[in-house]
Amino acid sequence: MYDLEPAEKSTTAIEGFSGGNTAIGVPRIPFKCPAAPYETALLLDHHFKEKKGLGDKTKIRFFTPEGLPLPSAGPEIGNSALEFMKSRGIVSNFKVKLTEVRPGEAIYDDGSMIIPFDLLFAVPPHVCPKPVAEAGLVDQTGWIPVDPATMQTRLDNVYAIGDNTSVPTPSGFVPFLPKAGVFAHGRAEAVAHNIAVEIKGRGARKMYDGGGACFLMTGGARAAFVKGNWYSKPHPEISYHEPRRTFYMQRAPFEKYRMHHWF
Repeated sequence: MYDLEPAEKSTTAIEGFSGGNTAIGVPRIPFKCPAAPYETALLLDHHFKEKKGLGDKTKIRFFTPEGLPLPSAGPEIGNSALEFMKSRGIVSNFKVKLTEVRPGEAIYDDGSMIIPFDLLFAVPPHVCPKPVAEAGLVDQTGWIPVDPATMQTRLDNVYAIGDNTSVPTPSGFVPFLPKAGVFAHGRAEAVAHNIAVEIKGRGARKMYDGGGACFLMTGGARAAFVKGNWYSKPHPEISYHEPRRTFYMQRAPFEKYRMHHWF
């Protein structure tokens, strides 16, 4: 669900699937795009039931080390997303770690449970690239620590943005900002602006404010929407909007704009 070649293989597997147990989940945290695995579960559920007519022949189970869906958005939003998944018949297992995959079996680290599957979608373990670690930029977390407002690393004139970073959120629901594209985009604009200010020797510096938003595709041409400020105090101010066709329609131009301007 994160790279083109596996996505193409997934398409082949999904279209050839005739029913059975489907397991979807997160082996370990942190990982890129916190909504992606949940979107995968919801979209597959809709596809199997509505497109392939396999509602009585499929069972979807979700597993993750997280305590609730979308933990960085807080317990209220997490519980709302969980109830939505329950309403779709998706069984969820939280606070569990996947350590081994055998043919047809996903096994937890403590051996307490084995999830049987005929089809498995697992988030790959995400780590900093080797050259970044060898350059001495990472800390004990395995990621690059940065100033949350400027993205300055502990080295002068070296900035870091995107998934390689660990951005602290002292007032957040989780210790670090999620590894999501919308945050990388906002941080990149701040860093680029500040580098330009330094080069030109004029202008005011720009601080990244922790704002961001996310569409959560749920199937059936609908999407939920999460928006807020992860830096606000005494706690993040985040809102959750139930799945609607309106948000689905907004998601399409959001993607088209970026594909056109960036690729």
